[in-house]
Amino acid sequence: MSQSSEDNISKLILSYLNALYGSEGPEVFERLKEILPKSPVEGTRRTPDEKDVLLISYPGQIRTSASENEKPLVVLNKFYSEFLTGVFAGTHLLPFYPSTSDGGFAVSAYKQVDPDVGDWSDIRDFSGDLMFDAIFNHTSSQHPWFQGFLRGEEEFTNFYHSFDERPEMGSEKDHELSFVTRPRDTALLQEFDTSSGDKKFVWATFGPDQLDLNFQNPEVLLHCITVLIYYVTNGMTYVRIDAVPFLWKELGTNCMSHPKTHTLVKLFRSVLDWIAPQVQLITESNVPHEENISYFGDHKDEAQLVYNFSLAPLILYGITEGSTKYLKNWISGLDFTSRTTTYFNFTSTHDGIGMRPLEGVLTDEEIDAFVEKMESKKGLVSYRTLGHVKRPYELNITWASAMAEEDEDLHVQKILCSYALCFAFPGVPGVYFHNLVGTLNDYAGYERTQHRRDINRKEFDDLELRKLISEEGFHKTVFDSTLELLRLRKESPVFQPFSKFKLLDSPDGILGFTRTHDLLTGRFYFNLTSTPQSYNGVELKPYGFYWEI
Repeated sequence: MSQSSEDNISKLILSYLNALYGSEGPEVFERLKEILPKSPVEGTRRTPDEKDVLLISYPGQIRTSASENEKPLVVLNKFYSEFLTGVFAGTHLLPFYPSTSDGGFAVSAYKQVDPDVGDWSDIRDFSGDLMFDAIFNHTSSQHPWFQGFLRGEEEFTNFYHSFDERPEMGSEKDHELSFVTRPRDTALLQEFDTSSGDKKFVWATFGPDQLDLNFQNPEVLLHCITVLIYYVTNGMTYVRIDAVPFLWKELGTNCMSHPKTHTLVKLFRSVLDWIAPQVQLITESNVPHEENISYFGDHKDEAQLVYNFSLAPLILYGITEGSTKYLKNWISGLDFTSRTTTYFNFTSTHDGIGMRPLEGVLTDEEIDAFVEKMESKKGLVSYRTLGHVKRPYELNITWASAMAEEDEDLHVQKILCSYALCFAFPGVPGVYFHNLVGTLNDYAGYERTQHRRDINRKEFDDLELRKLISEEGFHKTVFDSTLELLRLRKESPVFQPFSKFKLLDSPDGILGFTRTHDLLTGRFYFNLTSTPQSYNGVELKPYGFYWEI
């Protein structure tokens, strides 16, 4: 990096710290410089292209029998090397840190690998790009920082948002807390006993075991940046900032996407630009679309990629209803002009299918009817509290179960149509492991834990998985066909994330668009209905699709 570029980034970082901490900004800046590497971590910045597709997988996704004694990360890497090399550009390894709940997202040690799945050398052995999760909104109740907070250690006194007393019903503070937007229906404040015998009522946005860090304390920021640096030195090339809208809390607001949250994202981006410009920052925000894309900033100062939470529920709704009305309306309002930022596209994730992006797009009645249809497919629903009303937050169901049909061929066709649409959409695709193999709802997993999300988080035995993808049938067809689509995708530059996009005029139930790179144009048609359709001279079978590249 040139001296002038370094000076510019340095000035940006100082300005962000001043915006966050006022007169303390310069002092925090000096301390920050002390913990940053003296020279950038090796790596070359590159622009995403058509070859960039990431596998999304839990580190413990595949296990072997105890007698074989192979760590899950090793088993997953072997599976990737044998079946997925040349198709995927890398892997988003979902939280591999020690954790006490929420599928790894209640982290109890940021810089460790859960010994149950492997160690840092196993992480570094993965080929291709690696996405890590920066889970900075909260820690586990068992994290050393929180335990130090409960013991009254001076270093951690102000590390968490807490109150000495539970605000009285109807008090000013209780009124201010009522504004807070929640993704859960558990109590916002959780009660803990301290070593001194006093009680603390601690802010817990995501549940009783996930206590919210206080970024108003610059010590929290500095500690989190040391974690980022550690991840970079261990091979991270994408960093996913988890639950980003919730990072900065301020009483009297809804504590969602606060202006200082955006300043935090800009600060993280600038630090990465300074120490590891090859690392791409991606924000995760299960919120309505306009709020979600606000994390692009000015397309130079915040996220390079944003999780495209609207796409999955709109595809699912369109196929369920046989209508493209809402999908087209949403697409027609998108801006694809940026050459520096793009979407991270997916069908469903480890959490399921977010419902908040449908708010303001569908009516409440349409959302409720949609939820009922997913429940009829044995899906579950997680709710959030909105004042005194509960509203659907996410569908907990596998993508294959959400697409369920009695006719197996039609079932497969629906799945492949949805994947083909997702893969053809502008951006970088991510494929959750269970979508890759067409996993159906794991009721046994849910019954065992009573956690709704576990219906979509089955762990495979290695032999079981290999049997599924090798024996003729539903899962092998989904697996083979999905990989073939991805191979086709990586061969054409029309799928470059920044290629030109044009939505075509088509009847309801049909979605058509073109993508153009230089002089090459691809045509893409999708029939989201259960009846044959003809469009632009192309015959589309029920849930059929057409790629011309």
